[in-house]
Amino acid sequence: MGSVSVMMVYGLLGEITPAVATAISVSKADKLLLPIQRGNILLVGIPRTPLPHQIEALVYRSRRKA
Repeated sequence: MGSVSVMMVYGLLGEITPAVATAISVSKADKLLLPIQRGNILLVGIPRTPLPHQIEALVYRSRRKA
């Protein structure tokens, strides 16, 4: 679980190295990601929703997966 930025090289505040982004991307684990949009990244087709609503949806989805 986390921001979609964890799968982008130098995502977040530059903390995601190519090795980390690759490890997350190729992992067979389910990835539940929040569409937090910062900087020059725009996720088209995803409405901007307040963070508390995004977290609520994430928790709901994670409980359904369990």
